[in-house]
Amino acid sequence: MIEATLRLEGKVVKDLKEFEKYLKNLPKTILKAKHLKRVAEIVRKAMRKRISDEQQVGGGAFRELMPSTLKRKKSGHKLLETGKLWHSITAESDDKSAKVYIAGDRAKIGSYLHYGTKNMEPFNWWGMDERVEKDVFKYLREQLIIDA
Repeated sequence: MIEATLRLEGKVVKDLKEFEKYLKNLPKTILKAKHLKRVAEIVRKAMRKRISDEQQVGGGAFRELMPSTLKRKKSGHKLLETGKLWHSITAESDDKSAKVYIAGDRAKIGSYLHYGTKNMEPFNWWGMDERVEKDVFKYLREQLIIDA
């Protein structure tokens, strides 16, 4: 599974579990299951948008495809061909946690695309950046009335 990365209070957070822990430390009467669900959906939407817009984490366009890949692909889009990876980006939540992950057989492919292989340069597409972090905190401020 690939996990998102974000900065929380100046510290790099490798996955959503630390972010959840931060949220759970808010007064228990404030944080509801619907908030966790919406945070997961914000992150999921950002991952899908990054693929659609061909943008790396933190900005900048994806690298160019190799000529052999371009020749084989049905479209010139860098990470979209069948849509299976895009559709496999999943958000789940319950009243205590939320997670965003790549479901099924696409998790391995998503990892190869993000990290690269010995024969392929990576696409830096999976993770949290400042824009996503701002969207999450904007939502939480609006819903939970947090001063930031």
